[in-house]
Amino acid sequence: MLEKTIRTGIEQRGLIKLKQLRSTPETLYEADVKKMLQKRGFFDRNWYWMGTGIRHNYELVECAPSKLVVDHTTGLIWERSGSKKELKLTVVHEYVVELCQSNFAGYNDWRLPTLEEAMSLVEPSRKNGDLYLDPIFDKKQTWIWTDDKGEDRDMWVISFYQGTCYEYSPFNSVRAVRDYSLLRM
Repeated sequence: MLEKTIRTGIEQRGLIKLKQLRSTPETLYEADVKKMLQKRGFFDRNWYWMGTGIRHNYELVECAPSKLVVDHTTGLIWERSGSKKELKLTVVHEYVVELCQSNFAGYNDWRLPTLEEAMSLVEPSRKNGDLYLDPIFDKKQTWIWTDDKGEDRDMWVISFYQGTCYEYSPFNSVRAVRDYSLLRM
């Protein structure tokens, strides 16, 4: 069902050029993050408030009992909600492994987003109650983990409440992602 929806969306839009975002985790220093924000034009309330973000083409897809957000601009499929509670770093990867092992929404290639992928979700103004996040997403997950490490080996996190990223926060939610170019076409 999900594949059919995505194929139909691609066919209806014609051949589209996806905004390719880095999907491989890296170690990022503060200077790297600031450079990435400017290069991509991503909004960050603390470090690049002039950023306008990405003009997304989101589609909500129901994969009972879950809902996914397909982003036809970046070629990513996101969990609409994510983890039901905030998790410590020590169990974050276990959450993603459980999604893969349970074949969540019919796929077993879920992963944590890179900082670049997660920052693409940050909106330049509050749109989802008091969050810098499109209302298509559940607003329960106000902070999310990424798979990128910082200079102190802590993980980068995103605060949709504050519209910025940080090198660490002890408890955050997970919003897993997968690349829809991995569809079996």
